[in-house]
Amino acid sequence: AGCLRKYPYPVATAFLQLALVSLVLALFNTVGHFCCDRNQSWIFGPHFRYKLRHVAPVGILFGLKYGVTNWGLQLVPVGIHLLLQSTDVIWTILLAAFANEEDIGLIEGVAA
Repeated sequence: AGCLRKYPYPVATAFLQLALVSLVLALFNTVGHFCCDRNQSWIFGPHFRYKLRHVAPVGILFGLKYGVTNWGLQLVPVGIHLLLQSTDVIWTILLAAFANEEDIGLIEGVAA
C-alpha cells in the first residue's frame, strides 16, 4: 500500500504531452505541405480560418478534459486513476449512444 503515491505534476505533464504532440504533428504537416500536394495540408491548405473555427472548440475542450483528467493524478493514487481512466471509452460510447443517438454495432461494442 505504501508504493502507491500521488503524482505531484499532473497538469504540467499533460501540457508537455499535448505541446509535444502538437509540435510533431505541425512539423509533419509542414513538411508534407512543402514536399507533397499543397492542397492536402491542414495547416497551410485552403480555408484555414474555417478549419480553425470548427476545430478549435473541440481542441480546447479536449485539452481541458485532458488536463482535468490528469489533475486526478494529484488527488488519487496512480493505480486508482488508471482504473478509472480505463472506463473512459465506455463512457464515451454510452454518451454517443444516448446523446447523439448513434447506432453502436456489435463490432464497436466488442471493441470497447
